[in-house]
Amino acid sequence: MPRYEIALSYFQQALAADLHAVEVYPYFIQTLILNEDFEEASKLIQFALNVKGINKIEVLLKRAQLEEILGKFDEVKSTLVQIERFLLNDFYDVVLCDTRKRIEKKVGKTEAEKKKRRK
Repeated sequence: MPRYEIALSYFQQALAADLHAVEVYPYFIQTLILNEDFEEASKLIQFALNVKGINKIEVLLKRAQLEEILGKFDEVKSTLVQIERFLLNDFYDVVLCDTRKRIEKKVGKTEAEKKKRRK
């Protein structure tokens, strides 16, 4: 059974000791998302994007995940465009492609539901 509260405490301690521990941020953000601490995750994402040496792609992928969970599909699309600016190889292509397909499917379902309600 996941123990999110303990994990969150450890992440906070790690960053208190070294704000430039760039490898901690994606895991900390993911834990916040899983714990449904969405506002805190959003704040940490904003902060992390300004930490020198951080893998912006990983952090932006976490932002896209958060936006998707919150149903902000247009924002997800915008974040995916941002991610493409930082790509220097094909390593993340599958993730981006799969995310786009999933978002398009969700947007299609949302629009279909809206049409049904109008009738």
